[in-house]
Amino acid sequence: MKWRFGKRKKQQPEQAAEVGAPTKRRVFKVVHLQKVVDVLLEYIPLLLVVFGISFWYIDNRYTCEKKMLQITRLEKELQDRKFVWLTISADLTSLSRQSEVEKMIEEKSINLKVSSVPAVKIE
Repeated sequence: MKWRFGKRKKQQPEQAAEVGAPTKRRVFKVVHLQKVVDVLLEYIPLLLVVFGISFWYIDNRYTCEKKMLQITRLEKELQDRKFVWLTISADLTSLSRQSEVEKMIEEKSINLKVSSVPAVKIE
């Protein structure tokens, strides 16, 4: 390139470009793209491992949350059944007292009387 005072003259390409011939930019882009592809192919196993661990972590967390919800539901159901059992047990205990049994016999007018002789244990 020759310097002249004032304006610079654009340099004309020395050779006429052939039709369809790759220019330096196209060659650089293709080479650059090939390097990017090579780097990506080199890291594919690492990326697969990272994606696999991520998928396993998400699946494990989902399964854990599902089991925790099931445990909470079962604990609530167990507590409800425990309260029902305690209520039934208390009712049965109160109904099986001697005074309650005598009251039920009188209400239904059954011809039974309380024994005056204590029970004898047979051996």
